[in-house]
Amino acid sequence: MIDIEEWTNPVNRSTDQTVGRIKEMAEELRAEGYRVMLYTNKDGYSRYVEGRLGHYPLWICSFTPLDDDTDWTMWQYTHRGTLKGIDRLIDLNVYRGTREQWDSLTSVRREIPAPVRLQYSGLSDVNHNDAGK
Repeated sequence: MIDIEEWTNPVNRSTDQTVGRIKEMAEELRAEGYRVMLYTNKDGYSRYVEGRLGHYPLWICSFTPLDDDTDWTMWQYTHRGTLKGIDRLIDLNVYRGTREQWDSLTSVRREIPAPVRLQYSGLSDVNHNDAGK
């Protein structure tokens, strides 16, 4: 899972640079045998995923209905869900696909690759202003 959050990216990095880094990370993870899924909200989808990274399964967080042309695999539609037996609010999601696709997405391989350590140079200040969240 690559969590794409607009507000945690370095302030001096362009959208193209950020997408390039996401592609590098996804390719490295796939080369190591991991499945890649992208998680983001509507803003992150519009800025980083749409038309750029659409070939990866998408888990999107949106508390309003999604556009019909958004190709999502999972949709987190609330942070305020309830479920019998759980005494706090929880995230609720819906999966769009077949049982066979779910089994393929969630199956565990016999050999789990060792953790991948990604090395990045030149990291700059990160903008932690989450006023837009």
